[in-house]
Formats: sequence, C-alpha cells, structure tokens
Amino acid sequence: MNLVLIIVGYALFSNILPPFAKAHTRVGPGAIGIIVLFNTAFIVIAQLPATRVVKRMRRAQAFAATSALFAIALLGVLPATLIHSQLGATALLAGVATVFAIGECVHAVVLGPLVADLAPPHLLGRYISVFGLMATGGLAIGPAIGGAVLAASPDAVWWGGALIAAVIGAGFLLSGDRIPEPLAVKAGVPDVGEEPRAATHATS
Repeated sequence: MNLVLIIVGYALFSNILPPFAKAHTRVGPGAIGIIVLFNTAFIVIAQLPATRVVKRMRRAQAFAATSALFAIALLGVLPATLIHSQLGATALLAGVATVFAIGECVHAVVLGPLVADLAPPHLLGRYISVFGLMATGGLAIGPAIGGAVLAASPDAVWWGGALIAAVIGAGFLLSGDRIPEPLAVKAGVPDVGEEPRAATHATS
C-alpha cells in the first residue's frame, strides 16, 4: 500500500502537476517554481511539529491521515482549471502544495521508524535498502502511469488518484492492530513532555 501511496502522492505532485498546470491552468513556469518552493519550504517548517503530532496517533491512523491529505490535495488541483486569474490559480496550487507537504511529513515520520521496528537487528540494513528501493520504484513508476493517464484524461489523474488514496486510507484504518506500535507506546512509557508532570505529582 505504501508503494501506491508514494505513486499517488509524491510522484503525481513532483512529476505530473507541473506539466498539467502549464497545459490546463493559467499558471506559468515561474509560478510553478513558486508552488514547488511552497511545498519544499513547508516540509522544512512542518517536520518537527508533525513529529510531535504523530507521536500522539496510532500508526494506522497516521497512515490514514496521510492518505486523506493526499486525497484532498489531489482533488484540490481540479478547481485550478476553472480559475482564469494566474494569481488565483497559483494561490490555489500553492495551498495544494502545502497540503501535500503536510502529508509527506506525516508519512515520512511514521514509515521510517516502522521499517526499523519491523526489521530483525541482523537484517536492519536489508530492510532499509528495500524501503529505499520501494520509494525509488514508486517515483519511477508513478510518472509513467501518471503520464499515460494524463494523456488520456487529464482530470482523471487527480480524481482517480484521490479515489485510490481514499481506498488506501480505509485499508489502513481496517488494518488496525496489524500495524505494530512503537515499543515505548506498548509499554506505556510517557512522552518526554509528560515526565515533569509525573515528577511533580510524585513530590506533592
């Protein structure tokens, strides 16, 4: 499911949105650069807050949230074709890029530690290599699939991708306990922010 999520999320935004925006919206090449800048800058800004928020969620819920964010962002591309102002279309797609960025942050924060937790200690390197190959494969396959769909039906890329992302999100929610939680969560170890309060109660 993560491979498909990489395709409909990362690959469609990085490789399919720029040619789609240039051909089907009022957005020009310079504005596309601004949209990508919004995405990159927000990833840098949101990485730390996303880590804190995701710590309070179950992993299945975090993956489902990623899927929902990608679905919202993919659907958000479509109204840009109806906006006749370059500024308006650019602003909308910049918002879409921001939603994509939040989804990317949540996905990265959950997936990396999950791979490390699933791997036996003596196979950790191999698991990480497979994870890297999965990401590379998604970014390689995504443009080929997205480009073919874009040529056949430009709008179908976005509503079809959103539908797939929604189905994947539902799958993550249904999987529930099949996705293991961090050992600290299972053991009931408090977050770092909870330690001072626990110490205060103990002394009082």
